[in-house]
Amino acid sequence: QKVLVIYEKVLGSSHERTALGLSNLATTYAKLGQRKKALPLFERALTIFENSLGNQHPDTAVAMNNLADTHMALAQYEKALPLYKRSSEIFGKTLGPVHPNTALSIGNLAENHGAMANFDEALPLQIRALKINEQTIGAAHPRTAQALIG
Repeated sequence: QKVLVIYEKVLGSSHERTALGLSNLATTYAKLGQRKKALPLFERALTIFENSLGNQHPDTAVAMNNLADTHMALAQYEKALPLYKRSSEIFGKTLGPVHPNTALSIGNLAENHGAMANFDEALPLQIRALKINEQTIGAAHPRTAQALIG
């Protein structure tokens, strides 16, 4: 929290480093199981990234994915879904369709669909994420194994 106060004081409340500080603090809260505290911090970080870097930047997509993860953990699946969709689209456009971050976001989208019992939507996305992971990080990587089990 002290770092965040310094960022806001020195860089301003709308600087991408401030957004990164917000995101780091939110991640700490989420890891501590305090997701309701994390949620507004992730929301604020996303807004700053969108305003400072644009809505097609990979860091903006990371912020969307983080916010969606928090919604998922709170069983707010309908709120997570469009964020996962947008982040996977941004990663696909900026980093390429065959990139580990693209696969991660697509896998998260598949998991979200599965949590909503949209299995017809989830399965092809899970397979796509698996194939990307196999191509980019290898079949023996833990993230590839995660893609296998969804």
